[in-house]
Amino acid sequence: MKHFKIVIPFLLIVSMALACAGQADPVQSSAAPAVQTQNVRLPLQILATSEIKLLEDAKILDACKQKTGVQISIEYRGSVELKQNLDTETAKAPKVHMYIVASPIWMTQAIARDKVSIMQSVGVMVADEQLASQMKWVTPTGITIGQVIEAAESKKLTLAMSSASLDDNGASLLLASLTSIKGNSTVPLLIEDVSQGSPALKKMESLYKAMKASGSNADRVREVMLKDHTSDKSQFNAAFLPEAMAIALNTQLIQAGKQPMRVFYVQGAVSLQTYTAAYVDGISQGQIDQYHEFTDCLRSPEIQVMIRQQGFRATYVGITMPDADKKVFNPAWGVDTTTEFSLMLLPKEAVIAKALEMYQTALRPPSFTVYCLDYSGSMGGDGITQLRAAMKLLLTQSEATKEFLQASPGDITYALPFETNFRFEQSVEGNDAGKLASLYEALKNQNPNGGTNIYGCAKRAIELVQKARADQIPAIILMTDGDHNGSVSYLEFKDAFDKASKKAPIFSVMFGGAKKDQLDLLAKLSGGAVCDGRGGVEVFTRCFKIFKGNN
Repeated sequence: MKHFKIVIPFLLIVSMALACAGQADPVQSSAAPAVQTQNVRLPLQILATSEIKLLEDAKILDACKQKTGVQISIEYRGSVELKQNLDTETAKAPKVHMYIVASPIWMTQAIARDKVSIMQSVGVMVADEQLASQMKWVTPTGITIGQVIEAAESKKLTLAMSSASLDDNGASLLLASLTSIKGNSTVPLLIEDVSQGSPALKKMESLYKAMKASGSNADRVREVMLKDHTSDKSQFNAAFLPEAMAIALNTQLIQAGKQPMRVFYVQGAVSLQTYTAAYVDGISQGQIDQYHEFTDCLRSPEIQVMIRQQGFRATYVGITMPDADKKVFNPAWGVDTTTEFSLMLLPKEAVIAKALEMYQTALRPPSFTVYCLDYSGSMGGDGITQLRAAMKLLLTQSEATKEFLQASPGDITYALPFETNFRFEQSVEGNDAGKLASLYEALKNQNPNGGTNIYGCAKRAIELVQKARADQIPAIILMTDGDHNGSVSYLEFKDAFDKASKKAPIFSVMFGGAKKDQLDLLAKLSGGAVCDGRGGVEVFTRCFKIFKGNN
């Protein structure tokens, strides 16, 4: 068994012997990296956990680019998803050059080489003052996972958190909380602790019932909380975040003239994140040299000072920082940099995988998803081929399970195939594989023809969202070439959306000859996003992970 440092809120574990072993942006396909020539330094292609975006926003990555001359191209994902990507890498044809994950537990593959730790953070819970006062939570003494569950059961807690099946923040929360509930941190979680009927899982069901917003990664949760707490009427009074993200959120709230949130460390359920980089076996020697130059820069004393200013714990011996800048690690918010956290045993990989499966099928809040599917004439050719392949992935449960996209018993799925008019309207309640497969067959037999009434479908979808139960997280997923020419105008849709009592983000997947500007209007209004799904199965699968991770 390997020992991992954990922290007192939740998350997971880390300190694995490193020697061992958005709004969502449009997603582009990842071509195999070009071979490095002797004299030309091509950009280093990086996939990184979303917390690294704090370094990019603070121009820290730019500082290392200028210092080393290494150019980079970077995309952000949740760490669990990064592990899935690494599982598909081969030394013969690496897809990217470098990975940065939130914990080395997501980087156990032999193909990940020369691992180095860049910085650390710990998992915390942020709560607004009203909730903390109601529950009599005091920051210096901390709170327990039992107190958090008590707030959930009393229906005083409305949570935002990242998906455990995509992101380290969510996965670590799940594993650390289960260990805390079990009550013996000296014994790792076993398969029976994360299987149906487990008392610990039963307790966690209460917590997840308070989850009213989900994110595909920690940065998405930060964005949700910032938008919510700067709006006229806040919906979410707490969230689970890495400490650095909580500090960034509070800084932004103060800049917006709003009250910062209280920071709590959940006793016995805090995990330590050790942000770890590695290059992929099979890249050229020139790219390996660039990897070392860039990571050496990130670990250099002057850059580590800059990283600490973003709320990360840049330390390699323990995690305390008694000399931390209190303007950043503000004790008035509840930030604690003087406590050394306890050790915890890491579950076996099979136990982690089972826990994530249970999250997807039994713990996560059920979703209410309306698919607006464009079968207009302009979707002929590549567009209809891409749409059919996408719906096959989503509705064929044996395929969806491989990507943690499978339905749960509490889900409701609507399909609205449209052109000038609707072809039909069909729903499936639950996760019956046969019923979902039958829905796919009905969609597969539709052929492109007619006009493109995008706003008409979006209007009908928001009407259907009003049927969603209080425990469901709604979303509208539009698959289209984005070339609207229907009878319902954008203003008519906007009027219906504004008047609706229940809102839902509209996530658009571009297929065929997509017109992104029309889809951006829907995303901006609803708090959704647009993703380019035209690069093949791998690319549109990525789109759905982003979108389904958000509901």
